[in-house]
Amino acid sequence: MTMKDYIVLAILLFWVCAALLHMRKCKKNGKCIGCGGDCSRCGSHCQLDGANR
Repeated sequence: MTMKDYIVLAILLFWVCAALLHMRKCKKNGKCIGCGGDCSRCGSHCQLDGANR
């Protein structure tokens, strides 16, 4: 592998980590992609999570 390959891999790894951290932060705030905002449909665990914080 050349130095260019390592640079590309480092940049790719950075963006993957940044995306995962962003998704984790959004999920903790209750704004994940899978959340429709209707807590009754998900078993109300999002309301419980908010009360436990």
